[in-house]
Amino acid sequence: MNFQKITFYSFLLLGGLAATAQSVSITPSTSLELIPVGRIGIGVPTAEANLHVARGTGNLGTAAFEGTAQISHFNYSTNEDTYIRGGKQFSNVIISNMGGGKVSIGRAPKTNTNGFILEVHPKNDKHLALYSQDDFSNWEFHVNNSSSGLGSLVLYSASTFVGSFNPTTGAYTSISDRSFKKNIRPLNNMIDKISALKPLQYQFINNNADNKNSLGFMAQDIEPIFPELVSKTLQTDGKEIYTLDYSGFGVIAIKAIQEQQTLITDLKNENDILKKTLADLENRLKKLEEK
Repeated sequence: MNFQKITFYSFLLLGGLAATAQSVSITPSTSLELIPVGRIGIGVPTAEANLHVARGTGNLGTAAFEGTAQISHFNYSTNEDTYIRGGKQFSNVIISNMGGGKVSIGRAPKTNTNGFILEVHPKNDKHLALYSQDDFSNWEFHVNNSSSGLGSLVLYSASTFVGSFNPTTGAYTSISDRSFKKNIRPLNNMIDKISALKPLQYQFINNNADNKNSLGFMAQDIEPIFPELVSKTLQTDGKEIYTLDYSGFGVIAIKAIQEQQTLITDLKNENDILKKTLADLENRLKKLEEK
């Protein structure tokens, strides 16, 4: 292979304050190999590393690496953002540490010997967020660092708190603060609605290789009775599917028990009245028989 080889015996300044030239242009015949004995600096008065590149005055940044269709930029635009892209459509961006180390976001990884491959370290209350494709919706994930709920995983949706996972038990608790609610109304007539429910046994079609049985309901059956518990969402293939909030049945069951207890109390009172009436009749009958 035909190489054009250049050896630098101190350090080379390209586009900087080099005494002999403001820029250097080299056109290799096939490929170019730079072998610095010292350091190479681009746009800097003194190279502080083997390769030291200063940001230019334009919007394209410090460096640009061009693929077939996409360009990766370092310190792009006046914000000096960095874009790491695959070179063309459907190409991959792979961050890999083959030596068994870690990839860390936010700061250097912790030095303990756990098996985490990826670590995310928040800074200044900036945590992890997942956005929808149109950037309209998002979920935020926080690890609580305050004395109240220390270590719990806290969930936000569109910057609004929605719930958290307990760090000891893993239990999920959803938001239930009165100040977050409106149109508050009591539940009524739960017993009749519960009687209309159809508990079923079934097997899920997907991700159920051992055909394990499950217990529950069909969301389509629940929708006419408790529409508040039924939601619809779109799969990635555009198909609409039903989902069911099973946690809501606990509230329904409590209300039904309360209604049932009221019926039991009423029946008990009626029974006590009937027993008293019967006792009075028996006493009167006994007095009549004694005459």
